[in-house]
Amino acid sequence: IMRANMAGAIRLMSVRRGHDPRTFALAAFGGAGPLHTLELAVELNIPEVIIPYVPGLGSALGVLSVEVRHDFVQSIFATNTRFNVGEINAAFSDLEARARARLAEEGVPDERLSIHRQLDVRYYGQVSGGLTLDAGQGILSEADVSAIFDSFHVRHTEEYGYTLPSDLAELEIVNARVNAEGQQRAPAAPLFPSKRADKVRSNGARQVYFNDWTETAIYQRAELPAGCTVAGPAVIEQLDSTTLLIPGSSATVDERRNLICSVG
Repeated sequence: IMRANMAGAIRLMSVRRGHDPRTFALAAFGGAGPLHTLELAVELNIPEVIIPYVPGLGSALGVLSVEVRHDFVQSIFATNTRFNVGEINAAFSDLEARARARLAEEGVPDERLSIHRQLDVRYYGQVSGGLTLDAGQGILSEADVSAIFDSFHVRHTEEYGYTLPSDLAELEIVNARVNAEGQQRAPAAPLFPSKRADKVRSNGARQVYFNDWTETAIYQRAELPAGCTVAGPAVIEQLDSTTLLIPGSSATVDERRNLICSVG
């Protein structure tokens, strides 16, 4: 039941969005993910599985490498027939100053800071919905603001399949937005030279139930050198996770100690 639920979630994110999972590799993460991933790959006809060297530490590594981001919003009122470009520029100037100050407090230097400016635009009087449109960089001119209003019709048609003529529906700006991101220095992933390993020695064996009880080799992942291949059925243990290689599958250790698994 659990595997069927996970397969259904993958189909929801792939097949139902027009993507063929057979053209992708399936990545495993978490302490328990690598226990199930190869069986999921068989069920979804995915030919390759990638298991990072420390799959159970993915969230911790993400915290260390993810961008620092803060979003700032200021309400403004302007329509496509009545707008003050000076007020819009002033709103962006204030938001950018706040954004730069906040990220400076968090130790992000200017050379690793990126600013994205946007405007929330909707039909006049619309209660919900609307679109968030890119506002570019620098001081806006009246022509720039008019071009942003014009882009609303293109985006609305792309998103909803229609747009209303300008003479029937006025447009309004409701918010100015500034998204500030500070790039982090991601931890470097070391390279490990490949070694000839014609036969990797297991750390014993035990009975594991697949369709029947099967004698299954046990390996310690820290002892698997880059370049070696392990044939299933096998259990590969490590401190943060456990990988299950099903019968007929195999795993090769690449130069970054990832397991590149084939399910046949």
